[in-house]
Amino acid sequence: AGLSTGTFFRLAQSKDLLLTTIMRHFINSVTSSWNSVLVTNSSPIEKLDAIAWININVLASFGSEFRIQLSWIRETPPEKEGDINQILGVLKQMDDLFAHGEISGYIKSFGVPSSTLSSSLFGLTWLVGEQDLNGREREVLKMTRASLLRGIFRS
Repeated sequence: AGLSTGTFFRLAQSKDLLLTTIMRHFINSVTSSWNSVLVTNSSPIEKLDAIAWININVLASFGSEFRIQLSWIRETPPEKEGDINQILGVLKQMDDLFAHGEISGYIKSFGVPSSTLSSSLFGLTWLVGEQDLNGREREVLKMTRASLLRGIFRS
């Protein structure tokens, strides 16, 4: 953009504000994608598969941002609850998705509460973020389908 690093940081009010702005955009983009999937007429398993695919692609495209976000939350929990509430809202929708999936016969929960299932799926699909995907997104999706989704699918 033709700015030196020094000029850039003089124009930004603070590094924390700059990081907050970048991370808020990242969170908004990801939760918007999840919400787009959750409101479709697809089956619960298809929705979970799509969410896993979104997460894999986000990590492939924005792995650095994801790792920055994790570090940032560990170091300084967000003062604005809005960012966390977006993620918690999606987790609540996933809880509902698991509950609906069990009632409709698509998902077997083995007696595990839907909140535990959604939190587990949420965490496990992000685990791959600790690795460099290097174009292996399809392989990771196959692994996710074979390990996570097949285990809850009622055939």
